[in-house]
Amino acid sequence: MQFLRGSAFWNEGSFNAENDSFVEGTAILCSSRISATITHHGTIMQGRAQYIVFQWAPDITIGVINVYASNDTGERARFWNRIKNFPLPEANWILAGDINMIEQLEDKQGGLPTTRRGRREIEAWNALMLHLGLHDVYLADEFRRVTRKRFTWENKRSALEMICSRIDRFYVNEAIRDIGGTTGIWRSTPHISDHTAIFMKLRRIGTPQVSNRAFNRQLLNDEEGKAILLQAWRDSIQANHQHTWNYRIAQALQAVKKSSDEETKRRKQKWTTEFEEQFIEVYDAEIMLQENWNNQEAREKLNEAQAQLQKVRQERMER
Repeated sequence: MQFLRGSAFWNEGSFNAENDSFVEGTAILCSSRISATITHHGTIMQGRAQYIVFQWAPDITIGVINVYASNDTGERARFWNRIKNFPLPEANWILAGDINMIEQLEDKQGGLPTTRRGRREIEAWNALMLHLGLHDVYLADEFRRVTRKRFTWENKRSALEMICSRIDRFYVNEAIRDIGGTTGIWRSTPHISDHTAIFMKLRRIGTPQVSNRAFNRQLLNDEEGKAILLQAWRDSIQANHQHTWNYRIAQALQAVKKSSDEETKRRKQKWTTEFEEQFIEVYDAEIMLQENWNNQEAREKLNEAQAQLQKVRQERMER
C-alpha cells in the first residue's frame, strides 16, 4: 500500500501480514495516479464483486469489475445475472478476477473433459458478455502475450491426478480491446495465493504526460541517501559561489531535487531487477512442468524453488 500510495477499496477481503497472504473477499488497490481520477466505486455483491470507474483519458472512461466467483455452477448463474442487472455507471468495462470456470476445454489440462457449466450458467454468462460487450483478453490479437504460461491454477497433485486450468481472466469491451497492449500469466506465489496472478497493460494513447516526481523523503532515512543529497547541495553551492545567496540556495534546492529523482530511479531499477531474479527458478520449473506434466524432476524443482522464495520473503519480513 505504501508503494501504490493510492486508494484501497475492500469488499470483505483481508490481508494476513503474518503469513503475507490474502484470504477471501475482493479488493481493488489503486495507484495515486488512478485514485485522482476515480468517479464511482461500489459493491455489487458482498465478498464477491465490486467496481470502480475512472477517467483514463479525456474521452475514455474505464470501469473495472473485480469478481470472485463461486465454484458451484448454480451460484455462478445467479452471480452473473446479478452483475448484469446491477445499475452500473456508463463506462468501457473490464471484468477480471477469479472466474472459477472455463469456457473451453483448451483452458484445462487433466481431469474430466468438461467445463462443469450448467445450461443456466451458460445462458447467464453469455447474457452478461453481450450486455457489457466483453472479449477474453488472452484470446484477443490486439493484446500480445508476454509470458509462456497457460494456466492460473492447479490442484498440486502428482502428474496422473494433476488438473490445471485458466480460471482467472481479463475481459474487456470492444473499445478497450481495440486499444490493445500486453497481457500474461505471472509466476506462481503459493505462499500468497493458490492462484497465479494475471496482468494486462493497455497501450499508451495520446501525448505522454510528464510526471513531476515528488521528493523522495525515504532518502533522508539512510546514510547513503543523505550523503548523496548533501553532496549535491555542496557541489551546487560551490559551483555558484559568484552569485547571490538567494540564487545559490535556489539552485542548490533544484540540484538536490534532481539528485533525488536520479537516485530514486536507480534504486527502483535495482529493486525491479532483484525482484524479478527471485522468480527465475520458479518460472523455469513451471514452464518445464507445463511442457511435460509427467516430469517429476520439474515438480520437485518447482517445489524447492517456491520453498526457497518463501524462506527469503519470510526472512525479509522478520527484519
